[in-house]
Amino acid sequence: MKLTRLALVFLVTAFQSFAGEYSMQIRDALNEIRKDVAKDGLPLLQGYSDGYPGHYGAFILNYPKVYGNASNQDIELMLKDANPSVRLVGAMVTINRGFDPSLFVDLSKDSTPLWVGPFHHASGSFRRMTVSEVLQEMRHDPLFQLRHDLGQSVHLDYIKEKRAGVGAQIVLGKLPDYPFDMARAGIAGDVVARVIFKKDSARPVVQILKSTHHEFEEPTVWSLSNWELKAVSPKETSSSIDTEFECHFVFTIPDD
Repeated sequence: MKLTRLALVFLVTAFQSFAGEYSMQIRDALNEIRKDVAKDGLPLLQGYSDGYPGHYGAFILNYPKVYGNASNQDIELMLKDANPSVRLVGAMVTINRGFDPSLFVDLSKDSTPLWVGPFHHASGSFRRMTVSEVLQEMRHDPLFQLRHDLGQSVHLDYIKEKRAGVGAQIVLGKLPDYPFDMARAGIAGDVVARVIFKKDSARPVVQILKSTHHEFEEPTVWSLSNWELKAVSPKETSSSIDTEFECHFVFTIPDD
C-alpha cells in the first residue's frame, strides 16, 4: 500500500511538472521568437523587412508553426509567458482561432514595452509599443505583422503547415515578382501554391493549387523553388519526412 501511494505521488508530481511545459512541437519556435531582441535589449516583434537579413523576423517566420501546432494548454502558457513577444503570439493564436477574447483580458492592461515593425508607410521604421497597444492592433487586424506592406504589389497572405517534417522549419525567401505586363495593365490577382520539401532533394517541389491568372504562376513557382528548409541538426534531417506548406500570395495594384 505504501509503495502504491509513493508511486501515485510520483505520477502526480511528474504530470504536474509536464503540464507546465510547452509541447515539443512549438518549443523551438517559441525559443526563436524569444531570441529576437533589439540593440537596447527590448524584444522585437518583427514582420517582413526588405532591409534585414532573411527578410523576415522570428515572429513572422515561426508564427505559422505555433498556430498550427499549439494545444489549448500551450495557449494558456503563452498568454502568461515572461516574454512579451510570446504573450502576443498566444494572443494572436487566440484571435485567429476565434477563441473568447476574455482569455487575454490581462494583456489589455500590459504596459511591457517592445519594438514593433517594420512599418513600411513610415520608411521601414520600428515603433516602441506596449503589449496592450500591439494587442489592440491585432484585434483590429488579425494578420497584423503577418502581411506584407499593403503599399507593395505582392504580399504573403498566409502560410500553413500541412504536413510537418521532424526537426525542421521553413525559411521564407524572396516573394514573387509582379509580372511587368500585368502591373502595367493594372491587373490584380492571387495564387495558392503548395511547396513540398523532400528529404532527398536540395530544392522544394512547387505545385500551383489555384490562381486567378496564369501569368502570376511562373514568378510564384520561381520564388518558392528558392525557399529553403532549416534543419535543427543533420541527424534529424536525414530521418525527417517530407515537409509540406500551403501559401497564398496576393498581387495588388496600389491606389494612386
